[in-house]
Amino acid sequence: MAHVPGVIDDITKILTEFALTKFPVKALEVIGPLSERKSYRWRITSTRYKEITVLAKTSGALFSKPGLKEISIYGTTHERTLKPNLEDLKAYLDIAELVPI
Repeated sequence: MAHVPGVIDDITKILTEFALTKFPVKALEVIGPLSERKSYRWRITSTRYKEITVLAKTSGALFSKPGLKEISIYGTTHERTLKPNLEDLKAYLDIAELVPI
């Protein structure tokens, strides 16, 4: 597993690309990553669709290597917990359906 800040940057890039393809450009904002102890949170907001929240939990015990533990997505038609890898996140976002407000 790559170092956590690198993975967080990659998730931010994936979410920004998702937002640019699924949302109208003038009506969106990607907020994050916001650090919350051992997790990071992103929000994708729009005036036309329900807010999408992505939560990435990290692991890193005292003597272990830091890594990604879990990725959860809320605000799409199927809220779910993903495998802790970027490929599963990309695959889910390819099929994710937005929920109108």
